[in-house]
Amino acid sequence: MNVFLGHVKRTLNRHALSEIRTRICMIMTVGAIPCLAQDVPVFTLEQCLRYGLEHSATARQALLDEEIARTQVGQAGSLALPQLTMDAGYRRLDELQKVDLEEGSQTVGSLDNYEVTAGVSQLLYSGGQVGAALRAARLAREQADAERQRTNADLVRDISIQFYGLLLAEERVAVQAASVEQLQSYAAQTAERQR
Repeated sequence: MNVFLGHVKRTLNRHALSEIRTRICMIMTVGAIPCLAQDVPVFTLEQCLRYGLEHSATARQALLDEEIARTQVGQAGSLALPQLTMDAGYRRLDELQKVDLEEGSQTVGSLDNYEVTAGVSQLLYSGGQVGAALRAARLAREQADAERQRTNADLVRDISIQFYGLLLAEERVAVQAASVEQLQSYAAQTAERQR
């Protein structure tokens, strides 16, 4: 019976040592990751948020959509403004026209002909089209503004979650490093007992 218990103790100790060695290797691998990233600059949450909002394609697209919607409001408002049209032209004749009269022929016109026309029109009644276009454009602008704010809020949320996730991962690595030290100490103590 005593021999059997001694064999069980040695088997348990071998399994414990094997498990300890496996954990130490895993933790040392995880602990080596911060050593590889020592040259990486440290950013605050505010810096990460500012960088993310400035360089995000979705944030830029939302801002462009908002600017387009503002422009559409101006376009809709311009329908009610007076419309000015201008046209200019130039024509050169190869030869002047001749008109035969009883007294002889007479040339008419000039070789260089210029023409300028201008016109002004004002919309008096559109059946509510201009007002409806303005309301639709303003609603589109408000919707684009709300979409931009939602996009920015989503980005702030996502960046904050990732930022604090990285801080948590760093703390986990520190805890694992402390665990490695404890396991190494325990392994050394166990090895001393085995001798």
